[in-house]
Amino acid sequence: MEYKYELHCHTGAVSRCGRVEPEKIVEMYVEAGYNGIVVTDHYSPMTFPIHRLACPQKAADFYLSGYRRMKAAAPEGFTVLLGMELRHYWTANDYLIYGVTEDFVKDTGNLMNVWEPRIKALCEQNGFLIYQAHPFRVGIRRTDPKNIDGVEVYNGKTDDRRNAQALAWAKERQADGLRLRFSHPGAFGKGRNYY
Repeated sequence: MEYKYELHCHTGAVSRCGRVEPEKIVEMYVEAGYNGIVVTDHYSPMTFPIHRLACPQKAADFYLSGYRRMKAAAPEGFTVLLGMELRHYWTANDYLIYGVTEDFVKDTGNLMNVWEPRIKALCEQNGFLIYQAHPFRVGIRRTDPKNIDGVEVYNGKTDDRRNAQALAWAKERQADGLRLRFSHPGAFGKGRNYY
């Protein structure tokens, strides 16, 4: 049986680059025949200006708002999962984290201060997966493969040449256990996603 999931989705409610509100996103993906979405809103300095971090509970509730609204709007049979696109302070690198829970977001504190080796350990302790997002975009540094589970090798907002570089880089590292995250162009510029 084949499932069609969007694995890299930002909402207009939380992520600055998100242009569509959560309820409309659900409607669009249901109409396009998807089984579900992983909401990976940005967890980054752009999402959390310093004044938001002064009240951690409010920051967590704000971060979770897009996911919660999407989950509330989802019809029966359409799955909405919580993920995260994490960016640390002082870097342009982004990491897609799958398996995140609301309690993790509320209880863990400021993840933007935690660098790759500690994030990888946190993910392993909690049963999460961590993938480097769009590793060949301008300004991105490829992370040490020992600090990630995999790599996003197709991103709808990244040009074909850089996506091809990501695929080649990831394939070279598969022997070390690195997984690929494929996404084939389809609805809304992204499409079917496979692990």
